[in-house]
Amino acid sequence: MQAKKVRFFSGFALVLGLAVLALPVFGQGVAFQASSLPQQARFEGVTETMGAVVLQATGTGTVPAGSSITVAYSGTITNTSSIANLSGSFAGVACTGATCTGDTNNVGTGATIVGCANPTVAPTFAVAASGNQLTIQVQGTQATTVACTSQMGFKLGDYILVSQVRVNVNSLGTSVTTVNALMSGTSSFSSTNPITFTNANVPVASVIPALTAKISSAGAIQTCGISTKVFTVKVTENYPAAITSVADETGFTPTVGPAPSVPMQIIVTISGVPSGMSVGWNSFAALTNPSTASGTLTLAETGAIQTSTGGNLVFSFTSTADSTSSVETSTLSFNIGL
Repeated sequence: MQAKKVRFFSGFALVLGLAVLALPVFGQGVAFQASSLPQQARFEGVTETMGAVVLQATGTGTVPAGSSITVAYSGTITNTSSIANLSGSFAGVACTGATCTGDTNNVGTGATIVGCANPTVAPTFAVAASGNQLTIQVQGTQATTVACTSQMGFKLGDYILVSQVRVNVNSLGTSVTTVNALMSGTSSFSSTNPITFTNANVPVASVIPALTAKISSAGAIQTCGISTKVFTVKVTENYPAAITSVADETGFTPTVGPAPSVPMQIIVTISGVPSGMSVGWNSFAALTNPSTASGTLTLAETGAIQTSTGGNLVFSFTSTADSTSSVETSTLSFNIGL
């Protein structure tokens, strides 16, 4: 009699074990490990490129259609976000944009699943932004049960990557030294398929001034004299990509527009010049006291000789060519006199 009881419980345990193994692998959400590839940004910049955000799955699960992942930046997003912001890797195969369709455990066959009213279509990603928030949405068939809903599948090591996002850094103020991205998730079936993050707040940019300036004085000037004096303003990049051209900026965000249509400007403001005195810039081709630049840096000046009326004199220089891999300098030479 005792032996029969033992066999009965063993058989029950075996049946229970088979029932557990038969549960679908998509019956759980996805836990992401967030990380980033921060880069440097100019605090003067009104549309600076942020470093990439990486969201990597720490196990197997799915994200149902109707769910979303939000990436909130410290400042306002300034370019037009789209699916082109998204790339990643599923099952070891890299993908970009619309080709990112999940791992092999996604649910979206195009056929009606037994017990479901409608066929489930393949899940897709969609990307949009408003204010400081970029939202990644999972689209597809949405039903009243998770089993009948399209689901984006993830397995251990699969990841999605958000890049080419531009942010207005200048609006954050001069005291800001870091731009961060904060992740959050909203699941359409939060009880069975939650979206969670480890290290949800990551840095995407280190903020520093673009240039360091050093000024050489013209010395004392006699307002009744006729000779001119020379003074210089030496500017040095604080990191290799601090001075950029339109071509550089386009290369930073090649598939997500718009890129800046105006190159970086170096603005020299001269104050305290007595009325009647003039200041002129000595070009890079000037025969005497020319301006100089290192490496491939090429600057174009938009001003001319300016005569003071008591206010500020402003000279603007734009970058037409430069290197983004080495620190460059330019010494801008000026004449001042009557």
